[in-house]
Amino acid sequence: MMAITSNRNILVVDDDFSHRTMLKTLLSGWGYEVSEADDGQAAVNMVQERPYDLILMDIRMVKVSGLKALAVVKETNPAIPVIIMTAYSSV
Repeated sequence: MMAITSNRNILVVDDDFSHRTMLKTLLSGWGYEVSEADDGQAAVNMVQERPYDLILMDIRMVKVSGLKALAVVKETNPAIPVIIMTAYSSV
């Protein structure tokens, strides 16, 4: 695959270390700048500190859920696209 030549900033939010690592490796290989957060509160703090072009966020996290973080992120910057992910088929 061809690498994307941009400085797009993606925030990956997941409390599963291996899932975050896999996404970061994949996206970085495509030329994206990838930041990581291990819970919703960390994601909110990061969004308040710098702009992101996209957020990939797990819905179920132990500390602060993806849905709670989504609400605060959208209050902070409603223009950021957020893709909610889950490994649970019942959600």
